[in-house]
Amino acid sequence: WFQHISKALIARGYVQNDDDQCMFIHKTNVTILLVYVDDLLMFGRSRAVIDELIDDLRRGFGLTREQVDQDAKTDVFSYLGIEMTVEVTSESERTPKKIELRQRALIEKILAAVGMKDCQKKQTPANEVPLGIDKQGRPFEEEWSYASVVGMLLYLVNTRPDIQMAVNSCARFSHSPKASHAEGIKRICRYLQKTKDRGLVFRPYQGDLQVDCYVDSDFCGLFGVEDPEDPVSSRSRTGFVIYLGHCPVHWASKLQPLATLSTAEAEYVALAEAMKTLLPVRRIALAVAKGLSLKLNNSRVISKVFEDNQSCIAM
Repeated sequence: WFQHISKALIARGYVQNDDDQCMFIHKTNVTILLVYVDDLLMFGRSRAVIDELIDDLRRGFGLTREQVDQDAKTDVFSYLGIEMTVEVTSESERTPKKIELRQRALIEKILAAVGMKDCQKKQTPANEVPLGIDKQGRPFEEEWSYASVVGMLLYLVNTRPDIQMAVNSCARFSHSPKASHAEGIKRICRYLQKTKDRGLVFRPYQGDLQVDCYVDSDFCGLFGVEDPEDPVSSRSRTGFVIYLGHCPVHWASKLQPLATLSTAEAEYVALAEAMKTLLPVRRIALAVAKGLSLKLNNSRVISKVFEDNQSCIAM
């Protein structure tokens, strides 16, 4: 199917992006098209051009158009379960001053699955002490599926970087959870109960095309929590957030694949992982800017990487 739709788009003048194979850009018509299996999302400067493309594709595909929220006068109010709300400067100009992405329906589904629709609220998504393997802990005896709830939480992370670390910590034990890991899930749910109406907020940015990265690591964060004879207990955690303008667009929190011997080494490994992601994100940002014919002060992306370990910076 993907080969079929790709061939159809390329035949219509679209160019497939090298870094994101699901993004197609038509420089002449100034449109960008995203493909997620059989869900297509289109951006452009001209509604007529988008309508023409839809009509053209209809002739070769059984294409349907998602219902438009006429009251809110928005073209897209949800995509792949992500709700999009737009605040505009005025009804005449329709210039966005804030766009927020939420997944409230998924949060409600998670709370219902765990049986916590009316649970108490918490200020943070995790305890101060990290989750460990807990080999001798009480068995998991809940009626809900641990792996299923973790799967929903992993999708929720698409708009909630604030729960990334807590969800990753719980996801480590999907194959054999204990009662303590169920409590980790419940702690996330109590936090979601308090923050279910929150989401990612994007605001217009007038400066240069800037993609910045904030990166950090802990050092042997699981030491003293898990079995010291287990090499995993000496693994450190990498965390980073990448911003486009002042908006977070990519984030990660995961254990490093090796045991580092110092804070400097742990920070250096985290920095390397963050840079592997930052470089393609920079290229994608520039491709999108050029694809939409945005006026840039220069034809490059400006980036700053924020790292707080002096030994790592010296290296």
